[in-house]
Amino acid sequence: MLRSIYAITLKEIRVFAADPGSLVTLFVMPLAFIVIFSLALADVYKSPEDNPIAIPISADGAGALAEQIAATLDAADGIDVIRNDSDGNPFTAASLAEAVTDGDYRIAVVFPVGFTDALADPGVLLGGGGATVRVELITDPAASLQTVGPIQGAVAGVIQQTLGQMMNVAGAEQLFETLELPDEARAIARAAMTGGAGAGAEFPVTIQRTNPPNVEREILPDSYQQNVPGYTVMFMFFIVTVIATSVFKERNSGALRRVRATPAPRVAVVIGKTVPFFAINFLQAVIMFTVARLAFGMDLVNIPALLGITAGVSLAATGMGSLITNVVRTEAQAGSIGVLLVLVLAALSGSMIPRFVMPEAMQTIGVIAPQSWGLTAYQDVLVRGLGIGEIALETAVLVGFGVVFLTVSVFRFRYE
Repeated sequence: MLRSIYAITLKEIRVFAADPGSLVTLFVMPLAFIVIFSLALADVYKSPEDNPIAIPISADGAGALAEQIAATLDAADGIDVIRNDSDGNPFTAASLAEAVTDGDYRIAVVFPVGFTDALADPGVLLGGGGATVRVELITDPAASLQTVGPIQGAVAGVIQQTLGQMMNVAGAEQLFETLELPDEARAIARAAMTGGAGAGAEFPVTIQRTNPPNVEREILPDSYQQNVPGYTVMFMFFIVTVIATSVFKERNSGALRRVRATPAPRVAVVIGKTVPFFAINFLQAVIMFTVARLAFGMDLVNIPALLGITAGVSLAATGMGSLITNVVRTEAQAGSIGVLLVLVLAALSGSMIPRFVMPEAMQTIGVIAPQSWGLTAYQDVLVRGLGIGEIALETAVLVGFGVVFLTVSVFRFRYE
């Protein structure tokens, strides 16, 4: 009996070891997820001192007071003030706006020219004249409130702390000058000591959140604008397993061998088998966005642009499915490797984890995933309000992925 148990056990181990699909599912997939998610979320679990919030600041022509506020921010725990671009040049309002537009930063602070001089006027500083000085917070509309809020709060807090001291000094000076005046003047002086020229006086500095140039949307993304495109892109690539099942079923049944007897070239067979799955994939995305619109009221902003992106993503997804099907040897391999590849690329692309929370190296690696280009294009339209012309690069890259995948697939195609 023991010998029988041993023989059967050994046989099962050999069968399992001979199945690469099972090995991938049980060993490679969990290891891949452990590595990718650990690296992607490494900065999230660091202390503020080890992972400070980067705040690029332009104080060009703003004077000593702006420099003092920037230095106070830089000295705070968990904040790293960036004053120069990658070439070492001091940031200006224009260069910061371009940096946010290019995705280098999610948010930037711009002190206006003449900031210090304007607040040297007691009438402005104490709010008596009704005028305020505006500090701009250039924000990527795709940045969440969880990203913008802490930075805006930190900037506002340091400005209030710094100006509060100045306002007390200016108020005291005003009081000393008015001590010998009638009671009405004394009341004004007392109000100045409490931080304004009178009850209800406004704080002299306001923080104005603005968008970078050419970005039309004025609102931050909601959960639907973040999640609908992310999970739509992710699940569109699961067409890989559907294509594999279909092709291997025809190979195993001998249907593809019969096709081989026809005059149809391999390229025609590959494209012919890809087109219906492209249409199904395209329809899948259309349904997802339609439900988001009808059920949740999500603004689709620019439908032609969304359709163009969807066509690019569908081509990349079906091309990847065709490639995997023609590279692996069995349906089990196609299923396990396909799912692993789709999930790993989804994690790298930002479909599962927002890319802005990843370390910079992981964000750079993420561009190898076609999903990342599709997700960026969708957010460019839904959140940033960009049109067809502005998302042409992302769409072209998606088409390029699809063409390359299908080209390799044609050369690797086999009938049995």
